[in-house]
Amino acid sequence: MRLSNRIAATALAAVMAVSMLTACGGGGGGSTGGSSSSSSKPAGSTSTSTSTSTSTSTSTSTSTSTSTSGSGTVTAQKKQWKETKTYSEVVVKYRKGKINAAGTITENDKETPYKYVTDGKKEYSEIRESGAVMSTLSDGTNVFLTISGKDATSKKDVSYSFKMPKKYVEEMLGKINPSPLDVARSIKTVLTLQSDHGKVEPKEMTVDQNKKIGAETYYAESFKQNGDVGYYCFKGTQLKKLLIEDQDEAANSETITFDTLNDSLNAKDFDEPSDYYEFNENGSYKGPVGNPAPLPKATQNANSMLKAVH
Repeated sequence: MRLSNRIAATALAAVMAVSMLTACGGGGGGSTGGSSSSSSKPAGSTSTSTSTSTSTSTSTSTSTSTSTSGSGTVTAQKKQWKETKTYSEVVVKYRKGKINAAGTITENDKETPYKYVTDGKKEYSEIRESGAVMSTLSDGTNVFLTISGKDATSKKDVSYSFKMPKKYVEEMLGKINPSPLDVARSIKTVLTLQSDHGKVEPKEMTVDQNKKIGAETYYAESFKQNGDVGYYCFKGTQLKKLLIEDQDEAANSETITFDTLNDSLNAKDFDEPSDYYEFNENGSYKGPVGNPAPLPKATQNANSMLKAVH
């Protein structure tokens, strides 16, 4: 979830910077200054760069850099942001609000199946682990949290639903990585490149025509974000994977696989449970709604109730 967190952090930083300028009453003053740079190249390595630009009624701009070393020649093409597949096939499409995504999230060798669906107002998200399913259905204010699986004592299939304020669910699920709410936030952020604090859009992306991930080869577009590099990996026009590489620690990478990714929604994904336990804003127990399954250890505290079934 690192790239999505850094996108959100960058957007927040931009908002704070604008706020500070406004508070100081600062006008826009331009400044220019000379710069000097030095570079060192490994022995046996040379690099050249060229850039071309054309302009008609629309404009395009690409740049290509070629490096040669003992291992061969590698050509990296850069594309302006609005010329990329990431922009046209992903960001433009999913900023409209509708997302239907499913696949796996792999981090630190842990693979977690997920599902995320939103119509722009409601969000449904689930994760699966060791035969259990944890899901959240949120309208932005309240959350239905559902936990399904086998009861630890009886070994029977059970399902419990709870309705409580979103802020309380976030606090309660804070130690679960990833939680359904983490998945919802992350998938939405990487597909739209925006968070509650605003948009984050690179000026350009680096193109790799033959990005190798495992046994598969993809067309990939990438950009750096605070030490991480995010690779948007395509088959044709379809985004199949998002690879997030830590430039400081290669082993600390994250992969989001999109087995399903489109904007076709099923209304049943947003059906609210009819039988659940309801909680007040402060986390105190309000009472059952409908006819929910009896809890193995009924208590008056939401945290204790969740511990009893998780």
